[in-house]
Amino acid sequence: MQTDFIAYVRHEEKLLLLRRNKSDTNFPGLWDGVYGHGAGPEDVLARVADVTGLSMEDLSLQAEGPDRGIDMGRSLVDVVPYLVVTASDDVNPTGVYDAAEWIDPGNMQDYDCI
Repeated sequence: MQTDFIAYVRHEEKLLLLRRNKSDTNFPGLWDGVYGHGAGPEDVLARVADVTGLSMEDLSLQAEGPDRGIDMGRSLVDVVPYLVVTASDDVNPTGVYDAAEWIDPGNMQDYDCI
């Protein structure tokens, strides 16, 4: 069964934030984790690799949380959070993302996040 998910990517003590393109129809210019749809952990890791340019060999799934209702503007969507750890910090955002920053998680409030 396909579910919506958000993958938070960690490298050492830093958290990866990705900025959505200004042309994104849902959340233009906002910072986010890796959002996607999939049927399990392999789909999560594949999506992270696809939009960040990180190698699948550098990624490992560390945790999965319970789904949560997220307000997506026009509807409430159940989204499953995942924590993914990477051995590399070399990110090249693609798809709906146009920028990436590794941040101290304590500074997340400084970003205009979804």
